[in-house]
Amino acid sequence: MAAGAVFTLRVKHGERVLWEKELTTEGRHLRTVEFDFPVKELVADELRRQDKDLRYASLPLHFTASATVLDGEKDKSNNAGALWVNATTQRPKVLLLDGRPRWEFRYLRNLFERDDRWEVNALLAGAGGEQKFWPRGKLAGQFPADRETLFTYNLIIFGDLPANQLRTPELEWIRDFVGQRGGGVIFVDGRQERLASLQQSALAPLFPVSFEGRPVDGVPMNFQLKATGSSLTPLTLTSDPLENARLWWFLPSPHWLAPARALPGAETWLEAAVGETRHAAAVFRRYGAGKALYLAFDESWRWRYKVGDLYHAKFWNQAARFVMESPFAVQDKLVSLDSGALNYEPGATAEIRTRILDAQGRAMPRAKAEAWLMREGRKVASLPLTADENETGIYRTRTAPLTDGDYEVRVRVEGLPDTEMKARTGFAVRRTATGELAELNCNEPLLRELAANSGGRYYREEELSSLIERLQPLSQGRVVETETVLWQSWWWFGAVMALLALEWALRKRAGMV
Repeated sequence: MAAGAVFTLRVKHGERVLWEKELTTEGRHLRTVEFDFPVKELVADELRRQDKDLRYASLPLHFTASATVLDGEKDKSNNAGALWVNATTQRPKVLLLDGRPRWEFRYLRNLFERDDRWEVNALLAGAGGEQKFWPRGKLAGQFPADRETLFTYNLIIFGDLPANQLRTPELEWIRDFVGQRGGGVIFVDGRQERLASLQQSALAPLFPVSFEGRPVDGVPMNFQLKATGSSLTPLTLTSDPLENARLWWFLPSPHWLAPARALPGAETWLEAAVGETRHAAAVFRRYGAGKALYLAFDESWRWRYKVGDLYHAKFWNQAARFVMESPFAVQDKLVSLDSGALNYEPGATAEIRTRILDAQGRAMPRAKAEAWLMREGRKVASLPLTADENETGIYRTRTAPLTDGDYEVRVRVEGLPDTEMKARTGFAVRRTATGELAELNCNEPLLRELAANSGGRYYREEELSSLIERLQPLSQGRVVETETVLWQSWWWFGAVMALLALEWALRKRAGMV
């Protein structure tokens, strides 16, 4: 398009114009225009329009960007484009509980409070040797006053608490928070060994260990990595497996370890090596719909020595997200539902994940359920939901290859009223119009395959130093080129004369000479 033509760029949500600007063509093939608009008010307005029985972790918003059509345009079909965006409405909530102001509590509280991706409520029961009982309520600084408030959290970090700090019904809420709601709990033991005093309480089913023997104190120890498969995810501090195991071995070790032994069926993630003896240091188990992790030490803050948040923050962020339940996009009283991305290419498949509860709010391990796939108001598929072997009450399915259109996902469960299952998710399937250089993301598996097939090796940008070391022998050598004229070489002359002599001898023997 020739320069000098005036047009208008506009971004709309439904019929509401959020941003527009008048521009002039510049005769260029490609042009970038920055835009912004207040999304917070838009999200608040959208949430007010939603059903009050629905809770959104992320709210899908549909925008349309358009440019006015100018005279002389060859292709007028690409003057408008649709965009689906997920607006996060809830941050994962962490309830951090401890009985005394130890260093572990301080660093964990700072870690989560300074990270905008988390919402933390940190409660300390005692300071200066005096036990302080928490007020009950729904605000920060208060322990949840009821079961429903506790269930709004995603993760509980349970420290070295006195046994009388929480009432028996509150301990039962925490047990149900893990077993029924699907939440996660991380136990952080301490020198006062108060967790052992709870092994006969309502929390007993959550512990992946039994408390036996004497604590390990005042002896050198090292961490030995034991986790495998998906359980290795929270403990991955570097991408190379051998380097990761070596890193754990040389991390600053704790000065004290609680006496704990992994129960049958639990997974030992870390062991503390004291000479030839091995002690459980981090043990994981699944309980009902949720997960529990036990740490027999309270000195992960030592991992910050000389490196800051490099390993400490990485471990705790990864462990927290692994133990807590992955958030669902939307949930009602009975069903929580998530269908992955908001935009898919034609031919792709979408994974549908749901959590199903009965009328009493308990996870249903053997529900007969199916997901309905609707396209532009019409039902196009009914997909049986299969129970997840590792998570009670969680069901999954995957769609067939998708075609263009706007889709909606619903869930139907035998024995539950359809009117109570209001959760819906949606996504769009569109072919993205991209140029040759539009997709600039790194396809590392393909690059590794190309390098291997050509007899080479793939290096990441941060591994350039090892590439230089590999090339060093080639840069230190010297290439010498020489030319030999055949008729001036005695070796070639001797070889030719030997062949001629052999021919003459053979002819003579045959009587031809």
